[in-house]
Amino acid sequence: MTHKHQRSTAMLPLTPAKHAAESLPGYVMRVAETNGLHKPNWLALQPEHRAWMKFAHRVAMDSGALTALEQMMGLSTGTLTREQWRDLDSAAGHYVGLWDEAIPADALMLAGAQVCPLCLDDAQPFLHADWDFSLVTVCTRHGCQLIAECPSCGVPLSWDRARMVVCGRCAADLRRARTVHCGPEDVVVADFAAAVARFKFAGKVESLEPPESFFELGRLLCLGRDEFLDGRQQRHFSRLPLKRRYESAQILGSCIVGRTVMGEHVHRQLMGHISHICALLGESRARSRLFRLLGSNDFLNMPVRRYLAFAENDTEPMRASELFQGQPPRLFSSAMARDFVGCTKDEFELAIADGIVKRPSRGLAYDVDHLLDVQRRLRSLLSEKDIDDSFGVPGLCEWLLKLKILKSERRTNFPAAVFVENYDGILDRLVQASIQAEGVSVELVNLGDVLAVIDAETLAILIGQVLSRSVEAFRWKDPWGWRQMAIDVQSWNRLKPPECP
Repeated sequence: MTHKHQRSTAMLPLTPAKHAAESLPGYVMRVAETNGLHKPNWLALQPEHRAWMKFAHRVAMDSGALTALEQMMGLSTGTLTREQWRDLDSAAGHYVGLWDEAIPADALMLAGAQVCPLCLDDAQPFLHADWDFSLVTVCTRHGCQLIAECPSCGVPLSWDRARMVVCGRCAADLRRARTVHCGPEDVVVADFAAAVARFKFAGKVESLEPPESFFELGRLLCLGRDEFLDGRQQRHFSRLPLKRRYESAQILGSCIVGRTVMGEHVHRQLMGHISHICALLGESRARSRLFRLLGSNDFLNMPVRRYLAFAENDTEPMRASELFQGQPPRLFSSAMARDFVGCTKDEFELAIADGIVKRPSRGLAYDVDHLLDVQRRLRSLLSEKDIDDSFGVPGLCEWLLKLKILKSERRTNFPAAVFVENYDGILDRLVQASIQAEGVSVELVNLGDVLAVIDAETLAILIGQVLSRSVEAFRWKDPWGWRQMAIDVQSWNRLKPPECP
């Protein structure tokens, strides 16, 4: 919502500069406090709008208020409005435009603020922009949990506080709040979430409904199945207690390192997300921040760096010295090299036998740049076969191995098998589900079992049903309920089989 505001040429007595890492509503609050104003709404606003503008985050969402503040402070036009939180209500829900990205409003702390007591105790404190995201629950500077409630009265911290360092209700000093220190992994997750929370995923992410934001994934990981199906819970993640949001961030951390969460792997989606972001950010602060994370933390280490090496979006391939911030890993054993490439022992030996991977001389380490080139070559092999690689690089070696086995066995329904392997997660869903095929219930275990009980045409129809989402069971309201999938056999004949390679 945008209001018309009184254009005043009067300058504020004090015009503190905005810190690069400072929250926009936090800056509005600090400007008001520095000039002795009781509430942010006294900043050059007409009286009839003061009730609406008493909250700093609402000033940050109003272009007229920000323009008036720019004039009052003698700032050039656009200094503050380019950082505006733009209200984007739509039929899909409430979203906020932030740096040209539309993210769910629930990803931002609109209902209340959160702060770090130790940061507030600085000589010249300010509210950090990282704290504006509901997925961020840890101060990356001090390694402690943030607080979202007054330690004295227990009331959520409001954006209309008269002073940054006190509770708006009981005036308790927030700097004296007890802090809970966190481990280094929690700090990295908070840093990572703050750097990428505002961006969407690249391409097609089948487990998320559009707009496919990083926040949506974090929210899904936090909420249980029943809560996710309840739209009211889904829309109020930012209102959850900080402890609950902190637990969600820990689950998110497990995804970053590639662990299984709720029985499923979302690691490749995260890797694709990071690669997409880094390719589009240019030399921005967020890009530098991500690369600093990748170069200095083992927590995000191999999988993320490995994915970044693939030069998505036509960017130039990165050499190991650049990718690893001048400290590439020393991979002496085949097991270490195998883990770096992201394949099994059999797959790695197959790559060596085919001359794709070169063993180093005795006593020497594997050449990391060579391993990065190996991954690019594997991707090139897929493109030469005119097969769209949409399932992530860690699956390339596995695909090549199965391709060789299937060719040697001359399976008649090989094209359908290739089609399955062409989509990340589709095979997993088929494997995990109990599929009713021709009246026989078969618990699928692997690709061979799929081919043994389902002919190529039927399998193609089934995949088409999954991809088209034309049946109620595949509307993905519950992305984590794959084991409970029920295939409507009667619907198969109504669907047109997709084209197989």
